[in-house]
Amino acid sequence: MCGFSEIPSELMTKEMLLRSIDDNMYYDLLTYYTNIPPTGAYQGYGAPKGYFGIISCMGQLAMKLGIDPLMMAKKNIVHEGYMLEILKGLGEGREGAVVGSCGLEEALDQGAEMINWGKKEVSEDPDWKIGKGFAMIQQGSGLPGLDHATAQCKLLTDGTFILFSGGADLGTGLDTISAKCVSEIMRVPLEVVSVVSGDTDSCPFDTGAYASSGTYFSGNASLLAVKDLKEKVLVEASLQLGEPKEELELVWPGKIVSKSGKEITYSKLSHD
Repeated sequence: MCGFSEIPSELMTKEMLLRSIDDNMYYDLLTYYTNIPPTGAYQGYGAPKGYFGIISCMGQLAMKLGIDPLMMAKKNIVHEGYMLEILKGLGEGREGAVVGSCGLEEALDQGAEMINWGKKEVSEDPDWKIGKGFAMIQQGSGLPGLDHATAQCKLLTDGTFILFSGGADLGTGLDTISAKCVSEIMRVPLEVVSVVSGDTDSCPFDTGAYASSGTYFSGNASLLAVKDLKEKVLVEASLQLGEPKEELELVWPGKIVSKSGKEITYSKLSHD
């Protein structure tokens, strides 16, 4: 939501400018200098503040031009085929990247429909007024064409699983996400899943945990590794049970069952 004041900007004090954004919101900030280095990862640092400023400026510009703010936004969004020039500076010498898909315009249309954009609504309470607004925030994930991740998942002879991931959990929950991939695909409790991550001696390569890319890159690598293991488990179970692979199903909490009623546990499967 963006609020706009009728007071000329050149006559507004800092506090007036802050309060003009929203009469019910006030933000202040104190900064302190310290010699202690940062001790954690930030996610999208600065992005929300920057987008707030951009959307606010676009709204003010639309008002000055007499244009619907929604139309103003749709005139300035990224479309499929757009060249991301910024990646020239981030892509190690590449000439940028072409947008393969973008659903922003569709999202704007759906959002506008949901809030009846353009239709003025009057509150039954005279002390309340109803206003409408919108904001757009797009956050990239990693560097397209450069980032990649790998993972390996093993079924051990006691029926438990171990996942080796090159991604490092920096407090983002990546280890838990990887373990949940194993749990969901193999139909086993989290208690029987172990995750080894960020160990360059035992884990496959990963470009690193940054730019909100952990779940997308490292998480999907774990997911693909588990899906590959599932196929291998079904092939082996088909041989041991003498049943077609297509008639086998993984069943909670950790066994393979055929349509005819035959079954085998992960532990027995790995031993035999």
